[in-house]
Amino acid sequence: LNAGDETPYPAVYTNVWTELDSVVTPATSALLEGANNVSVQRVCPGASVDHGELVSDPRALGLVIEALRGELPPERRPTCARVRAVGAGRPNS
Repeated sequence: LNAGDETPYPAVYTNVWTELDSVVTPATSALLEGANNVSVQRVCPGASVDHGELVSDPRALGLVIEALRGELPPERRPTCARVRAVGAGRPNS
């Protein structure tokens, strides 16, 4: 499973992960080489998001939406308030 390129060209990869993952252990093993790895806690310090919550947490969903829009470059992180609003369906909040 771990053989080969995790992020083959030409696709651009973004990986939204949580530092508090209790399923993927250690949590840092979720990182993909060659991807834009974005920790929910790096954008929203103190966010208590576990593995199963990644699919429903507004902060994680906002990060995914921002990545799909091309608005999550590795060199610039959005604010926590912005990703939470986008993930909750309130992008202008």
